[in-house]
Amino acid sequence: MPHPPHSIAPCTFTRRRRAIGSHRLAGAHAAVKGGIRFLIVDDDRTLRESCANLLQLDGYTVSVAGRGHEALELLRHRRFDIVLLDLYMSDVSGYELLRVAMETSPRRSSS
Repeated sequence: MPHPPHSIAPCTFTRRRRAIGSHRLAGAHAAVKGGIRFLIVDDDRTLRESCANLLQLDGYTVSVAGRGHEALELLRHRRFDIVLLDLYMSDVSGYELLRVAMETSPRRSSS
């Protein structure tokens, strides 16, 4: 049965092909991770930067905002797949940011 275009074919079990298949699999995962866009919003710089660094090292695309107003601008002009945010910030509530993120994010079907 052919694999759908978005899936990854399983590796074969011979040593040589397994190594080649594993390399291709790793490359596919890197391409997928690089296409996932995170927004991290937190007024605590250490927390914000450490989360961003870990995600970037793992191959994800990451944007950061240290203030709610900065995050609002990013949400209005860019699309993010995942938003990690502090719910209790002084300038804009995390709940307000969540509302804007939900309004500006295109709905994806589950199929």
